[in-house]
Amino acid sequence: MTNPATPGAVIPPILLSGLANGAHTISVVAQNDAGVWQSQSAPTVSKTWTVNAALGAHVRINEVLADNQTVLANGGTHPDVIELFNNGNATADLSDWGISDNPASPRKFVFPAGTNARAGQYLLLFADSSKTAPGIHLGFSLSADGEGVYLSNSTASGGTLVDSVTFGTQLTDLSIGRLADGVTWGLTQPTLGSANVKAFVGDPSKLKLNEWQAEASRPLPRTSLNSTTPTRCRSS
Repeated sequence: MTNPATPGAVIPPILLSGLANGAHTISVVAQNDAGVWQSQSAPTVSKTWTVNAALGAHVRINEVLADNQTVLANGGTHPDVIELFNNGNATADLSDWGISDNPASPRKFVFPAGTNARAGQYLLLFADSSKTAPGIHLGFSLSADGEGVYLSNSTASGGTLVDSVTFGTQLTDLSIGRLADGVTWGLTQPTLGSANVKAFVGDPSKLKLNEWQAEASRPLPRTSLNSTTPTRCRSS
């Protein structure tokens, strides 16, 4: 496994299948750089989750790439990308569902009739206005300076909010996504169309103020903050 202390390390996720209904927990032991294994009597324990095979369709926002410079090309450009994921056990009919970057206008894009997401399917949405490139194109883009994504169901079902995420300033060619617990959002390596992979980030307790300017003759760009550790994105 890649050393997680290596800058830019990608640690592959643990994938499980065929689990029986009920509660499950994973215990993991690791080996450090000196070759010493973690004690099996004191493993790292995951959060407990419940498998319910009777669960129907369940679609949620799973990953957002708001500053795509080189990660994924589509039709000769690099659009922003939103990934939906159906982690339920049935196909979801997304006909007349809405998605937007503005909660006051939740139906900026309305999914056409016949749009489906199979159980376990990742559905990519391109946040641009292309009319000729393949895939689903939303007609609006995302701001790398931070905003939100809002998914709502059909008007026949009340048009209520199904899922949402808000985020701050984004890092070029890095995404934000749901982490292993399926609830917490964090910085991720772009894995559009497959399981999310958490990106290695520095220890925020080591972030220090490195320079201070009390008066400037002209405005500074938004990237002018100096620190001894990289800042990390914020999401909810």
